[in-house]
Amino acid sequence: MSDFGYESYVFPKYYFFPISAGLEYIYEVNEKSSLLCNLGMTYNFFKVTDYTYNTRFGDHSYQAEWASNIGFKTGIGILYKQKASISIDFLGLGKHEVILR
Repeated sequence: MSDFGYESYVFPKYYFFPISAGLEYIYEVNEKSSLLCNLGMTYNFFKVTDYTYNTRFGDHSYQAEWASNIGFKTGIGILYKQKASISIDFLGLGKHEVILR
């Protein structure tokens, strides 16, 4: 609530859909555990949902277009018995230009 009326905001949601491909290297330490690392390229699709806000000066709504960009991925981890893994991955999805209508 403001001093002169009300304001209502509906915040947008952000959706990322990355598709990635790359190389993975596995170094066997012993029979039960291995180290793994990966490196690759990503192509990311990005969408901001439509959003609106209402003020005493009027209603405003925005629709965003789909955006896409090329990025990269990298990660390191531990592989246990060639069945389970724990890893830390980083996705550099790039900068996206969002066009509002």
